Amino acid sequence: MTAYFRASFQLCPSLSMGSRSSPRMNLLLPLPAPRCPELAELIAQIENLPAPDGFRRIANLLVDAQARNFYCVDPAQDHIIDTPPAIGFDVDTGKFSGRVGVLYDRTLDLYVVELRHGGDLVAREEQVDFSALGGTLERLIDDGAWRRIRIILLDHAGKARH
Repeated sequence: MTAYFRASFQLCPSLSMGSRSSPRMNLLLPLPAPRCPELAELIAQIENLPAPDGFRRIANLLVDAQARNFYCVDPAQDHIIDTPPAIGFDVDTGKFSGRVGVLYDRTLDLYVVELRHGGDLVAREEQVDFSALGGTLERLIDDGAWRRIRIILLDHAGKARH
């Protein structure tokens, strides 16, 4: 039996020790604990692997892409070929706005990244190795807006001015 989960909240921060014994914020995907080991590995890779820029993790890249409405497909081991483990979420950037899906291809032991807009398949990257997952997501959805400083001024009445 395959379990499908949906989460409508955003990535959750948790404090851990980073390199050089300085506190570092780990971002945890808002998903239940998976039964499928391949899905657990995909979640761990997104939460822990560095993004290609070297400053963020893949999870930070998702926050910067305004990732929300997370879901996962958590199949039983005997259904892993027919129903691949997957994580999906909505993003909204200057580069892409729509649904992103990361699916595990058990036959090749690689990932497939799909972009959908309005239900239509816009792009599909196959044979994505775990080490290339961050680079693939960065190339497809990251518009670089996280590098620009955004200042919001508050007036005395508490209304924001941009």
